[in-house]
Amino acid sequence: MNFTPLKTLRRTALTLTASALIITPALAHDIYIWPSYFNINAEKPTHVAVDVTASHTAFRPDFAMASNGVKVTGVDGKALRRFGPYYQGQRRASFDLPVNEAGTYGLFYQREASYFTKYKIGKRDKDKHMRANKVEAAAKLPKGARDIETRSYATTAMSFVTNQAPTTEALAPTNQGFELIAITHPSDYVTNEALQVKALFNGEPVADQTIIIEQEGPQYRKNPEALEIKTNKEGIASFTLANGGRYLLKTNHEKVATNELADFDVTRIFYAFEVIFE
Repeated sequence: MNFTPLKTLRRTALTLTASALIITPALAHDIYIWPSYFNINAEKPTHVAVDVTASHTAFRPDFAMASNGVKVTGVDGKALRRFGPYYQGQRRASFDLPVNEAGTYGLFYQREASYFTKYKIGKRDKDKHMRANKVEAAAKLPKGARDIETRSYATTAMSFVTNQAPTTEALAPTNQGFELIAITHPSDYVTNEALQVKALFNGEPVADQTIIIEQEGPQYRKNPEALEIKTNKEGIASFTLANGGRYLLKTNHEKVATNELADFDVTRIFYAFEVIFE
């Protein structure tokens, strides 16, 4: 799989989220939920520190996320009601994940849909935006507004922590809306081996879905590179990574809206994972 320069991929990302990048800091940033350890071998109950933040640079805290978006699933795939005190600072939020069993825990941050309307106005076709759904915008738009489009943006950030032996319950799809599923178990990500993820919409494969993968710390490399791939007709994207370290996978799915509140529904997914060097 060929790599594409990060500069090129940044232009691609801007195209995918052009409306969001202009509107609000929470949407302008990538969002990640990032455990301090992705794999541990603890025979006794322990904790794993988890950061929840948004950033322009993978794994560099910039904008803290609120606790009401956090969801943790246990090794049985069921939601954990308690996952420790939640600290929300200016740049990042954090909590300690209780790890009491062997298996794989799912970490998720979910933002419900936010609505944004863009339009053009004036002789110079100046772009304008407002935070409003289609119905709300209709009452606020200035006279002469044209090329009006409203999008809803929903966001999911996810990662996984495995203690001892991996399990798959936390990886299971809900078959509701747009999802990204890890086919290769996250605890088995190693360098130079084929890794696979799958894009689904309501349980059905999504073909030709663009996926971007960036390694942390591009500011520390002379020629930072990122990977851009697309899913096949089965919704599967396959890739190999030569460098060990932490990565952020991101993808945006857009479809025509099915209600009167928006013209298009956009789902953004951010998947943080670790690749072990072998």
